[in-house]
Amino acid sequence: MKGVKITKKTLKAYKRSDIIENVKSTIHSRKEGRKIEMCNKKLDYSKVRGRIVEKYKTIGKFAESSGIRAEQFTDAFNGRRSFTSMEIMRICELLEIPDEEIKIYFFAEET
Repeated sequence: MKGVKITKKTLKAYKRSDIIENVKSTIHSRKEGRKIEMCNKKLDYSKVRGRIVEKYKTIGKFAESSGIRAEQFTDAFNGRRSFTSMEIMRICELLEIPDEEIKIYFFAEET
């Protein structure tokens, strides 16, 4: 680039923006990969939902007791998110789900 003066400040700004774009690109790629992976394996939470209704009557009442927002349950039940390990532990504790049945309640694939 003839006639363009590159200063340290310009170079730092360029490097910074380049790094930011690389990070954004990596994050986007990881998110897309995760979405593809999750689309291939949709989980069936109907047993969890049934147990909640059996013991607490509504998702809202259970959400209050568990400290997990009702929207998080809705998102999980609709396949937009998965439960975290901490959420699974809390849910199992409140619903009295034995450890050996966690797979049946939380990791059953939809058919």
